[in-house]
Amino acid sequence: MRSADSGSFNLDGFLPYHLHTVSQQIIQLTTRRYAQKLGITVAEGRVLTAVHSFGPLSTRNIADRTRMDKAKITRAVKRLVARGLLDRRINPDDNRLIILTLTPDGIALHAAIVPIIRTVEDSMVAAVGEAMRDELMGALRKIEARLDEALKPARTRKPRVTAESTDSAKSD
Repeated sequence: MRSADSGSFNLDGFLPYHLHTVSQQIIQLTTRRYAQKLGITVAEGRVLTAVHSFGPLSTRNIADRTRMDKAKITRAVKRLVARGLLDRRINPDDNRLIILTLTPDGIALHAAIVPIIRTVEDSMVAAVGEAMRDELMGALRKIEARLDEALKPARTRKPRVTAESTDSAKSD
């Protein structure tokens, strides 16, 4: 465990800082390639890939799977539906929810996304090698699981009723 002393803190040695900067670099590179080759945004690409990988999905399911902002997902879904890349239907089990599936054009566009994201990943793996990639994936899965646990809503507990708490309530 590292010292909590703020005087010894160095951003360059801070894991979340590096994870964030690498993530931003990936987004910038992917944004450029998606725009040049496909005319879509990263958000649109993520929505298509999530629906392809895990679909049919609701916008909430996409948010849960991708950790994307729900408003960003909603905007991307609207654009993809308008372009005929996603089909939006009412969930037969719950009329308040929608279900998203890829259309044939959406499937074709997703097929064009895969080589782009594979190229980005291949470039990253070339820097560290397959064995380190596998180790990194294992470490990231552990970190993700730990953070998922930390982000779970706190269980709501009923306040303990004691003689002392009932006496103070009576005096109010």
